[in-house]
Amino acid sequence: MGEDELRSLVDVLWKRQALLHVVAVNVGAEDSDGIRRHKLTQAEKMTAHLTPEHHPDLVEQVGKLRVSLEAMSDQLYVQSVAMTQLIAECAQNAAMYFAFRKPEELARFEWKIDAKSSSGETRQETWWKTVLGPIFESNAERHQFVFVDDPKADYSYFDQTYALEKTLWKPNGERKLVSGFDIGKLMVKPTQFVDSKSDILLQAVDILANRVRRCLQNDQFDDRTATSLGRLQIRQARQGTRQVVKIIALTNHERSHSPAFLRRLKLMNDSARAMFPRSIYENTRGRGLR
Repeated sequence: MGEDELRSLVDVLWKRQALLHVVAVNVGAEDSDGIRRHKLTQAEKMTAHLTPEHHPDLVEQVGKLRVSLEAMSDQLYVQSVAMTQLIAECAQNAAMYFAFRKPEELARFEWKIDAKSSSGETRQETWWKTVLGPIFESNAERHQFVFVDDPKADYSYFDQTYALEKTLWKPNGERKLVSGFDIGKLMVKPTQFVDSKSDILLQAVDILANRVRRCLQNDQFDDRTATSLGRLQIRQARQGTRQVVKIIALTNHERSHSPAFLRRLKLMNDSARAMFPRSIYENTRGRGLR
């Protein structure tokens, strides 16, 4: 696909208010020992608060999930971390973006992920889907889902479908009634692993993901591609600067980027959409993931 064909695809998606979210890992800068430490730390956290008071079936199930994680390859583990970050980015950004523009879009979320196998979910895919809800719930207080506190932001469709109240258990034994939304209903139950050969939107995502990867890796790549991709992205504040790509790291390595990489990020940012309409200021309030 040439630049003109890519621009045509972006035009079609842009007119339908499609949004492109990117979570990237510089795998070449990671080291296997660091990834393994990260993985084993997460595995330990899975069973850290289990006690004899928990039901034996639950203890056994979580133990099996931990064993599966410990045996997972580095490549699949990195992918699992990136997928978790990505689905959170998509849900958060879509909620804020469409609350001002097409709030009825927030009444229904569907997640389709390019499947690795045509004969059903792989072991890693099943594992990821199983732990997705607990991961978000356990991180709820540290990484709250943000809603815009503005009368022009309409979350009524979202709340009607996903809002709930529930009693939350904490590791210290405390229980309290909290309000939030149903993670299982929003993210877990509507998630499907689909063969991209049968889904035209997954094919479009595959094209865009490939272009993003090549755009950020190849110093000789056409800068116009970055501008085209940026049209589908959202500018947002990350660590004090406006960025369109979320770059994550699993190890404490020194981060350095080529001039071409930084230039293309800027081109994406310059052509990206604003999160809020011009009349809205970023006055936000946190609501927990429940």
